[in-house]
Amino acid sequence: MPASANVVTSKEADTLTADRQSPELLQAIKKMSAEQEAIRETVEMQNGILRQLIGLQSMAHPVIVQDFRMDFGSMVVFMIKWVIAAIPAFIILFIVMSILASIFSGLLFSAVMR
Repeated sequence: MPASANVVTSKEADTLTADRQSPELLQAIKKMSAEQEAIRETVEMQNGILRQLIGLQSMAHPVIVQDFRMDFGSMVVFMIKWVIAAIPAFIILFIVMSILASIFSGLLFSAVMR
């Protein structure tokens, strides 16, 4: 039996269970199916946008930078910003390396003490 045979649409669910379910439950089922339809439409729209972007990417031309002019003052400011931006990365690396060093030194110490 195909997997799609078990799928019941909201209209079929309404007719199959109208005698057994309360009106609140039927409204909840209708609301859920409407929300699922809205989600499906949104995903289809996003897929269309992605297809357009992929099409634009295939039309892109490679660029080769042959010259870059920057005055000394601008370069100093740029390098200072670069150094300031690198500080959080160094802090994270220090923390990770400290944790690894403590783990390995503990393993080495426990191996030597045996």
